Amino acid sequence: MKASFDNLKTMALAYNSFADLATDAMRDDILYGLEFMLKDYYATGKSSTGNWWEWEIGVPKVLYDTLSLMEGHITDAQQAQFAGIVTMANDATRWFVPDPRWQHYGEGATREPMAAEGANKVDLSLVVLMRGAFEQNDADIKMAIDALPTVLAPVTKANGFYDDGSFIQHANIPYIGTYGVTLLSGIGKVMNAITDTGIDLSDPQYAMIDEYLFSAVEPFMYEGKMMDAVSGRAIARGWVQNHGEGRSASMRCCRFMTPAALRCKGG
Repeated sequence: MKASFDNLKTMALAYNSFADLATDAMRDDILYGLEFMLKDYYATGKSSTGNWWEWEIGVPKVLYDTLSLMEGHITDAQQAQFAGIVTMANDATRWFVPDPRWQHYGEGATREPMAAEGANKVDLSLVVLMRGAFEQNDADIKMAIDALPTVLAPVTKANGFYDDGSFIQHANIPYIGTYGVTLLSGIGKVMNAITDTGIDLSDPQYAMIDEYLFSAVEPFMYEGKMMDAVSGRAIARGWVQNHGEGRSASMRCCRFMTPAALRCKGG
């Protein structure tokens, strides 16, 4: 299922990037594909099967990316159709992700609920934030923002950042190479998304981000590669490997580069 939504996002990116692909037929196909998937596959009343991550994080994040890419290209005649697609998307994500503080908490879940932590909590917050933005729902936006600072608070056991720079996910696995970088990147996306909105990110935990870039990420980067010891199961992904994880980490950390550099220089 996620592969279908990935393909629709790829089409939307192509539509936005290449003039010769920004055709009426391409736009219409993207809208048709979204309608088809949201009516028959990712929808209220459905139950999650297989990997829970696809239903609660993977699909909704790609879905909202695609909607964001296409929102500015809808004709007057398609406004009602697009509004219906957005409504179906919001209803579906609420069915599977009603609250970013919990995994498997929606009516479509088929596993026991559990508290969301670390990168998963950030990803769930992004889903709820995007839903709130499309619905202009202040309650969802606030719920998403309020869930974030806790993942930055230093911990002494289980998942999270430690005072010595370690990052643990899945209870006992060093994971800054993938989950940790995803967590920091997700918070960066939230910061970018709410720029100039008047939403305040004054929680003191956000000040920890710069510290973690240097204490948790930098020590495990060498010649542009992320050390395998902190990438967990990702080392088995032949299509990425340490150079791919390192490139991803570098790109994601660039979201914070300028303000961090200024603070380090005393600016």
